[in-house]
Amino acid sequence: MTSPTNDDRMHGPEGRDVGDLLRLFLTLAKRQINVCLPGKVVAVHSSAGDPVTVDVQPSFLTVNRLYSGEENSQPYARLHRCPVGSVHSGGFTAGVLPVVGDCGWVVFPDVAIGEWYDAGGDPVDPVSPESHGLGPGLFLPMGSPGPNAPELTDAFVIRDASDRGFELDTSGNVTITGATNVTVQATNVDVTASGDATVSAVNATVTGTATAEIGAPAVTVSGTGTVQIDSPSVTLASGSPLGLHLTTLHAALTAWVPVPTDGGAALKAALAAYIAQPPPG
Repeated sequence: MTSPTNDDRMHGPEGRDVGDLLRLFLTLAKRQINVCLPGKVVAVHSSAGDPVTVDVQPSFLTVNRLYSGEENSQPYARLHRCPVGSVHSGGFTAGVLPVVGDCGWVVFPDVAIGEWYDAGGDPVDPVSPESHGLGPGLFLPMGSPGPNAPELTDAFVIRDASDRGFELDTSGNVTITGATNVTVQATNVDVTASGDATVSAVNATVTGTATAEIGAPAVTVSGTGTVQIDSPSVTLASGSPLGLHLTTLHAALTAWVPVPTDGGAALKAALAAYIAQPPPG
C-alpha cells in the first residue's frame, strides 16, 4: 500500500484543499458571531406597565456558502421583541416611542440581556449561554440613513417629519415652528426679556385664577377690533395718567353742588379743570 504524500494530506482524498475547508469553517463560525445590524421596525409592542419592544427586519441579506463553493442569498430572520434604547441619566429621560418604518441598529451583546433588562439593570445570571447570537438585541433608533437623513446643523433641533419642532442655536435663540398648540403648565411661569417681548395671535388670552399682571415702564394694548377688559375689579396704578384723569373727574363731580334752574352752569364750572386737561394718550 502506498503511503499518502504531503500533497494528499493537504488536499484530502477528493483533492479539496484543507486550507479551503478551514476558511469555510471560519466563515461559518464568524457568521454565528453578530455584533450589530441595521434594520427597520416592522412591529411595535407597547402596553401599560411593560417595556416597549419592537420587531426588526435586518436590512442586509445573509450570504450562505455551500460546500460545493456556490453562494446564495436570503433575508435574515426577523428579530422579535427587541427592547428599545433610550437615554436615562441624572434623573432625566430622552426617548421617543418608535413607529413602524423607523430605522436603527440592533446591537447583540456578549450574553443574553432579557433577564437583565427585565430586572431594571440589576445584576442577574443569564439563563441562556447564547453569545452574540441573533436573539433579542437592543434596538437603537437612528433615523433615516443616507440621502433621507435629516440635515444636521450647529443647532440643537427636535423636529418631526413635517419640520415642526424646537430649535436652540449657538447664539441662544430658541425657535418653535409649526406647532398646533404650545402648552406650558407650571406652578409659576416667569418670562423675562431684556429687550422686546411680542405676542402676536388671532386670539390671545391671559387668564389668572388669582392675579394676572403685566408690569413694564410702558405697556401698549392695541387691536383692530375690540379690546376688552372683563373683570369684577380693575385697578389702576396710583399716579398713572389714566388714573389721574379719572381722579380729577371724580373730584369734580364730587364737589359739584347742583343749582336749580342754572342751566348746568354749576356743573360746567366744576368740570372746567377736568375739561381743560387733555385725556391721556
